[in-house]
Amino acid sequence: ESGVGNGNINDKNSNGAVAAGSKWITEYDAADLVPGDVIKLRVGDSIPADARLAGLTSSTMYVDESSLTGESVSVGKSPWDEGISTVDVTRGEGEGASTIPIQDQSSMLFSGTLITRGSGTAVVVRTGPSTQMGRIQSTLSEAQLETEERKTPLGEQLDEFGTTLSYVIGGICLAVWLASIPRFGDSVFDSWIEGAIYYAKVGVALG
Repeated sequence: ESGVGNGNINDKNSNGAVAAGSKWITEYDAADLVPGDVIKLRVGDSIPADARLAGLTSSTMYVDESSLTGESVSVGKSPWDEGISTVDVTRGEGEGASTIPIQDQSSMLFSGTLITRGSGTAVVVRTGPSTQMGRIQSTLSEAQLETEERKTPLGEQLDEFGTTLSYVIGGICLAVWLASIPRFGDSVFDSWIEGAIYYAKVGVALG
């Protein structure tokens, strides 16, 4: 069942309440939000999910989107702005999703951004990894994995050198051991096997 809520949502960076039916809940887990929920936001709230501004309870609303766009100046927001009328709030992404740059989506509130002025209500359209912030984090994680998996030319050469060196050392150990076979039965050893083990150790040491 869709709820109505505010930025407080059990998030240390959020304040406010979420409403279920006709009641507002002052604490709500942001992880429980789903597209279609209505959240109530005010100045100082950290937005818990991507949402479309549905209405203002103040004359204006400004949001700090520097975490997404790098812009230090807060962005003014307008409810149900025509600029993102192509976004399907029931899907929020994929076919029919907006391709308008973030800074031009004046009725969209993005997860992780901060309300610096004003208050209002908004409809959740994306949560978790589907939000703009979640997509950025996923992209960074994928890039990091690719970097870790991809070896530089120098790294590949070092790997090849290490493999070759291992074969050379193994060959030296084996050659020393084979050359010592006639001495396995020396009188200093109690048995031929003891001599074989001794010279195997010598071969490893020399390798």
